[in-house]
Amino acid sequence: MKNVDWEDSNELARESIEQHLTDEVSCNAMEDTVKQIWEKLGEMFAAKSLSNKLFLKEELHSLKMEEGASMMKT
Repeated sequence: MKNVDWEDSNELARESIEQHLTDEVSCNAMEDTVKQIWEKLGEMFAAKSLSNKLFLKEELHSLKMEEGASMMKT
């Protein structure tokens, strides 16, 4: 793979990952390459530490539905 192709692929992968992250997680996971971002996300969410569990619980409890949205899919 050419260097230019690699850089384009890396940028596309980075954008794809970043659009699915919350602002807080995105700020904490900013790295140079997709591999580094993926490893950082692994450290943040794959860890079984107490602080990670508390962080995930806080994220879960802060989820909110949009006003007027239905709980049932139609």
